[in-house]
Amino acid sequence: MAQCQKEMFLIAWNGYEPFLYQNEHKEVTGLDTLVIKRVFDRAGCKYQFIEMPWKRSLLEIKQGNLDMLPTASITDERKKYALFSVEYRDEEYRIIVRKGEAEQWPLNKLSDVVSLQMRLLVELGAWLGDEYNTARKNASFEQLLLKMPLVDHRALKMLLASHVDGLIMEPPTAKYKAMEQGILDKIEVHPYVVNADPVYFMFSKKTVSHKDIKIINKALLEYKGSAEYKALYEFNK
Repeated sequence: MAQCQKEMFLIAWNGYEPFLYQNEHKEVTGLDTLVIKRVFDRAGCKYQFIEMPWKRSLLEIKQGNLDMLPTASITDERKKYALFSVEYRDEEYRIIVRKGEAEQWPLNKLSDVVSLQMRLLVELGAWLGDEYNTARKNASFEQLLLKMPLVDHRALKMLLASHVDGLIMEPPTAKYKAMEQGILDKIEVHPYVVNADPVYFMFSKKTVSHKDIKIINKALLEYKGSAEYKALYEFNK
């Protein structure tokens, strides 16, 4: 297989267990990390991980100071400054609530949180779908949102302390963080699906060529056909 022309890819990551995170040895690991390593090694592309909050990562991609950002959804705004790989997995955002309280919040549509006065914590800059963006046009909905640069262990503590009523997260991430804190039995996943979309590698138009993306896509498609890849995200189905 042809090798990438670019000498080094700078790839952003932030604490997003079990997909991208740092282990006790200060190594970047996780399910998505494994995909990146397998694909980039197969494509002959050198890479370096850089820890960076999500919203800043988007800005650095736009400015050309960063080459790649995983777990990215495609939006019209991002297409102005970024290129995308083929999809590499599906993601689903749901609302994490306190154990036994899911039925307390009967959501038929996301905007129902206004009449229910359901306070939600969300990650700043995250793409949560068209329904979420439409709901945000209502000032009453926007007032119920608490936005954090990173939805980390503090978010679950805020939920259990009743500072918010729900966290918009991917369930595997919420469960992983809850297990780390020994509070998995204190949360549950609300049945309402906020957004479900495939995710992609997002590349800066300023620093990454179409030719290199073609090489990476070929390696990604080959890896997606492997038994290892097919077993990787089974828990999320």
